[in-house]
Amino acid sequence: MVIANTAYARTISEAFHEQDIAELRAIGKSAEDAAEELHVLRGGPRPLDLARPCTAGDGVLRLDDEEARDAARVYWDDAWRRQISKFIVAAGSASRMFQMFETGDEDQTRLFCERLPELALFPMLDAAMRKRGADAVELACKGDWRPLADVVMSSDGLGMAELPKGLMPFHAYPDGVRTPLEEHVAEAVRYAAGYGNRVHVHAVVASEHADQVCRHLEGAGRKCQTANLRVKTDVSVQSSSSRTVALDAQGELLRDEDGALVLRPAGHGATLENLNALHGDIVFVRTVDNVLPDEMHTYVSSQKRVLAGVLLQIEAKIHACLTALSRGETSDDILREGVELLTGRLGVALPATWDGMARSERRGFLFERLNRPLRVCAVIPNGGHPGGAPVWIKTPEGERLRIVDKPEVDLDDKRSRSVWESAAYFNTADIVCSLRDFRGRPFDLMRFQAADEWYVLEKHWRGEPVRVLERSGLWNSAMAEWNTVFLEA
Repeated sequence: MVIANTAYARTISEAFHEQDIAELRAIGKSAEDAAEELHVLRGGPRPLDLARPCTAGDGVLRLDDEEARDAARVYWDDAWRRQISKFIVAAGSASRMFQMFETGDEDQTRLFCERLPELALFPMLDAAMRKRGADAVELACKGDWRPLADVVMSSDGLGMAELPKGLMPFHAYPDGVRTPLEEHVAEAVRYAAGYGNRVHVHAVVASEHADQVCRHLEGAGRKCQTANLRVKTDVSVQSSSSRTVALDAQGELLRDEDGALVLRPAGHGATLENLNALHGDIVFVRTVDNVLPDEMHTYVSSQKRVLAGVLLQIEAKIHACLTALSRGETSDDILREGVELLTGRLGVALPATWDGMARSERRGFLFERLNRPLRVCAVIPNGGHPGGAPVWIKTPEGERLRIVDKPEVDLDDKRSRSVWESAAYFNTADIVCSLRDFRGRPFDLMRFQAADEWYVLEKHWRGEPVRVLERSGLWNSAMAEWNTVFLEA
């Protein structure tokens, strides 16, 4: 973010010690950045201005069976020419899956007990409990979750408190269990082979887990590799400078027992830097725990091909138009094609001054708006799922397509609340992206984000309530200025 040096001088002098500033500087974070974070935590983020929900034909593309087959065929025919990657957001810890133990959430702990035998970790938990002279099922039937929680989380038990989410037991099979990362690799080989018949799987992880995850991914890749299919795996870590300050229950900066600032991960919105550094071409994006078991992989891969095929169909039209515009062409046909792509496919409104623009000005506007990263996002009819929704939002430049999550909505505003509650679709966080321009050069993705958008969330730290700040999600503000298509899955 760009801030004048004096903008938060008073906040810095009042809230931060010299040692704080030195510690921030050591991780590449400025005191001004931390002061802005403190300002947002105390004042609240700016909510989005919601216009209306996206519906089929109004923001959401719905394909018939023949169109879906055509899209899948386009991807199948073109994939071998492209560099294809799968980008997995995997920086979370396994402990986040068991937060109910820390908060004492009765509904969630009861659900854990009821479904315990179905969990992939159950055989390990059952064996660990028997070593302690206890019966896991008996405890679960009684609703006595505390001994179970102790074994699940402790280092002398299953150690979930220290394990990255990508390495936890996730899906059970007759011959053992798979972790989320193993499942992602097994799924990726079904649809993500590109140039040279190579599958590339990249995971973003916390720095303390990088080596462990890297070895695990390499092993998963070796299991799936064949004589005709190469699997490349690698990892990157979230920048330490993206970590944010937090507030304690008294509204003061959160500090540890030594008085040092406690900085927390800024959420998956901060992984935009990692995606940018990938310099990818066609990239499938997914969160680490958003992966289905093996029996669903055939279905999933068919859906992914449709998703990517739609991306390639639209990309081809955009690139053809941009090539013509880059040569200075301003014919009626070229301008009409650009307008149709923007307004008909990408949900971008023309400026109010369009009718008065000269042809060269129209060409410049179309070129600037079309020459951006492109994403196609799978959405499904809303069945009461928790999570984000595709909506139209109001901006100074006109209405735009956007994935919106609850923390971004002003629920005290009647219109915004009505739009949010009547959302027709749910965001599945299943996205495929085109990250290179019409000349084949990687976009600088940092240019196409809304860098001033945040979530303020209530969480727990060492059993105490805290107020934390996270970047609005990777598919929210981090991709706010991308060209976007919502596709009904």
